[in-house]
Amino acid sequence: MKKLYVLALLVAAVLLLGCAQQPEQPQKEEAKKLKIELWWTPTHYGDTEKDLAQVLKEQLEATGMIEVELKSAEWSTFQDYSRKGAMMASLFGWYPDYLDPDDYTTPFLSCTANNWLGYPYCDPEMDELLEKASTATSMEEREKLYKQIQQKLAEDAPIIPLVQGKLTIVAKDDIKGITLDPTMIFRYYLVYSEEQKDTITIGVTDKITDLDPANAYDFYTWEIMNNVMGGLVRYKPGTTELEPYLAESWEVSEDGLVYTFHLRQDLKFADGTPCKAQDVVRSIKRVMTIQGDPSWLVTHFVEDVEAVDDYTVKFTLKKPAAYFVSLLATPPYFPVHPAYKADEIDPDQTAGGVGPYKIVEWKRDQELILEANPNFFGEQPMTKRIVVKFYKDATTLRLAIEKGEVDIAWRTLTPIDIESLKAKEGLQVIEAPGGFIRYLVLNANENTDYPTKNIYVRKAIAAAIDREDIAQRVYRGTVEPLYSLIPIGMWSHEDVFKDMYGDGNIELAKEYLKKAGYSE
Repeated sequence: MKKLYVLALLVAAVLLLGCAQQPEQPQKEEAKKLKIELWWTPTHYGDTEKDLAQVLKEQLEATGMIEVELKSAEWSTFQDYSRKGAMMASLFGWYPDYLDPDDYTTPFLSCTANNWLGYPYCDPEMDELLEKASTATSMEEREKLYKQIQQKLAEDAPIIPLVQGKLTIVAKDDIKGITLDPTMIFRYYLVYSEEQKDTITIGVTDKITDLDPANAYDFYTWEIMNNVMGGLVRYKPGTTELEPYLAESWEVSEDGLVYTFHLRQDLKFADGTPCKAQDVVRSIKRVMTIQGDPSWLVTHFVEDVEAVDDYTVKFTLKKPAAYFVSLLATPPYFPVHPAYKADEIDPDQTAGGVGPYKIVEWKRDQELILEANPNFFGEQPMTKRIVVKFYKDATTLRLAIEKGEVDIAWRTLTPIDIESLKAKEGLQVIEAPGGFIRYLVLNANENTDYPTKNIYVRKAIAAAIDREDIAQRVYRGTVEPLYSLIPIGMWSHEDVFKDMYGDGNIELAKEYLKKAGYSE
C-alpha cells in the first residue's frame, strides 16, 4: 500500500507540474470600431433622402468595423451646422452655378471658397492646381489640369461623389412651354396653358431660404430669383449658350483682366425705378461687403467693379478666368432694387430686381405669388400669374397633382410617384438630363476631433460605398452612378473613384480601416 501511495503522489506531482507549465491563453482584444455620425436633411432633396442615408449606413456597416449613427436636421439648421463645420459626415447635393468644371471643384476644394461647407478640406497643392486650371487659356491645358484635380480628389477623398440626377416634372396635359436644360433653371415665364389660363399653379416640396441674392445659396431660391431678377447675361433657354440680357455687348482686354459691359438703356425695376450701371455696381459691392455664402463667386474673381457712366460697367479681375462671363448669369451679380438694405442681409425683401415677374405675396413655406412685371424690357411672360405652393412631402405633392390642385409638380417627387403618375390619364411626365450631383462630405479639417480627418478613414468609406446599389435601391434606376464631382458628359470627366476604389469594395475598405487603427 505504501508503494501505491508514493506512486500516486508522484503522478499527482507530474500532473501539477504539467499544468503549471502550460502558457496562458491570450485574451482576445476588444474590437475597435470606427464610429461615424452621418447627417441628412428631410424634404430639401426629396423624400428619398432618409432611404439614401439608411443605405449608406448599411453599406458602411457591412465592413464589420464601422458603426453609423444617423442624424437629421431641417435645411436651414443643416446649412448652419455645415457653415460651422459641426457635422462629421453629411449628405449634400449640387446644382451648377455656371457650366464649367471649375464650378464642380473650386466651391468644394478651394481653401478660400468652401466656407459654406465649414472649410472641411484645405490643401496647398490642390489650391495650386485649381488656380492654374481656372486661369489657363488653353482648353487642352485646362482639361489636363482638371484630370489631375480629380485624381487628387480621389486620393484625398474629402468629398465622395455618389450619383448624378436628372430633371423630372409632372404636369397637366394642357401645360406647354416647359423648358429644361443643363442649367436646371425652370423658367416660369415660358410656361402657358392651351386653355390660356391667367394663372398656373406650381407645387414643390422645397423651400425658399431667403430672397437676398447676397446670402441665398440654394438651387430652388436661385430658381425664383431667375424669374424675378436677371444678370448682364443669361443662358439661352434650352441651351448652354450665353447671350446678352441686361447688357447689350461687352469687350475683354488683351490680358483678360478687364471686362467692360454696355447696358441696355431701357432697364427698370418692377416699380418703374430706372436700373443703371450704378445699381449693378452697388448690388455687387453689397455682396462683397455682406460676405454671405455665395460671395465667393464675386470675391474669388473680382478685384474691383465700377460704373464708368450710367450705362457702362467695368470689372477688373484678380486673375484671368476664361469662364468669367458665365458667372454674371448667377444671382450674386444680379442688380437688386435700392430697397434692399445696404450692408446687411435682407432675407424677406420682395422688391426683386429686373426680371419678367415681380413678387406680390410671399407667405414663408406656404405660398409665393408672382405677377408679370409691366416694366420688364423684354417680352411679357406667357402666363400673367404664377402661384407656387409649398408642400410638406412628396406624398402630399403627388396627391395635389392627381386631384388637380396644382398644374405642375416639381422638386421633388419620389421615383415611385413618378412611375405611378406616368400611367395617369391627363398628366405628362417630362424628363431631361441635368447637372445635379449628390455627394458625401467628410470633414477632413485637421483642427477637429473627427476621425474623418484621417485619410485612411476617408479612403475606407470611399471603398465601401456601392453606387450601383444606391441607384437601384434608393432611386429605382432614375439616376446614374457618379465617380467624380465633375458630372458625366462634361469635358474632363474621369471615373476616378471607380478606378481607385471600385464599388462596394469591402475588403479594400477593411485594409484602410486597419491602417487607421480599427479592428473587427
